Amino acid sequence: MKTTNFLVYGLIDPRDRSIRYVGRSSYGMLRPKSHKTRAFKESNAKAQWLRELFALNLDYEIVALQYVETLEQLDDAEIAWIALGRPSGMLTNISDGGVRVENKGIKRSAATCAKMCAYSRNRTMEHREKLRASAASRKGTKISSVSKQRMRDSALRRGSCLTPEGLKKIVESCTGRKHTEESKRKIAEASRKPERLEAARSRMRVMSSSPEARERLRILARNRGPVSEETRSKMRLAKLGKKRAKHSAETIEKMRIAARRRAHKENL
Repeated sequence: MKTTNFLVYGLIDPRDRSIRYVGRSSYGMLRPKSHKTRAFKESNAKAQWLRELFALNLDYEIVALQYVETLEQLDDAEIAWIALGRPSGMLTNISDGGVRVENKGIKRSAATCAKMCAYSRNRTMEHREKLRASAASRKGTKISSVSKQRMRDSALRRGSCLTPEGLKKIVESCTGRKHTEESKRKIAEASRKPERLEAARSRMRVMSSSPEARERLRILARNRGPVSEETRSKMRLAKLGKKRAKHSAETIEKMRIAARRRAHKENL
């Protein structure tokens, strides 16, 4: 009796009982059954074969070839079953199977990448507003555990899980990069919006609500090192002419306690 949803399956042609496609699934029979709708969205050999069946009022059959326990075993099992079926000449599989990190799928040409970049940069304001409205409508929606697992599996298949080397490259590419004056102005204007300020305050309250979070903040502050004189000058200029908010009695008492503790540590 099966105890896992990781399986390698085959799609059978009812006319000659041959296996025409070998696939893998992390969700039991959900993936094999989804080929019925995907056949009308794809243009590969498998989709053409399925549309031919549907035109004859026929449907494919599903056979579970092998159940495994892990994603790594799923890779090896799919590769083995596709290799076993290749000599028959009946399989419609394009690749030899397996979705390890080194197999990242289609590599786009430099011209295609340039076109995609140009498209994303030249979006109209109407298009951007639609994207913002769509994102706002999804805000607060809870993602189920099944959906989260699917997203993790999809990232693994795409090779999107960043390695330490990948993270290092990203950090190096961003180091030393400076914003233009226009970009700085836009960032400042966006950060002054009331909803942004309230969201930032809310995040800070959450971050400082536990001893562990406060300790992390203290470690980050220590690791930043001393503030340069130029930065201090900018901070002074930014505060000129601003009125300080009045602290509550509770806050004043906390500040007194913190000052006494600092003085006590200095005297030790």
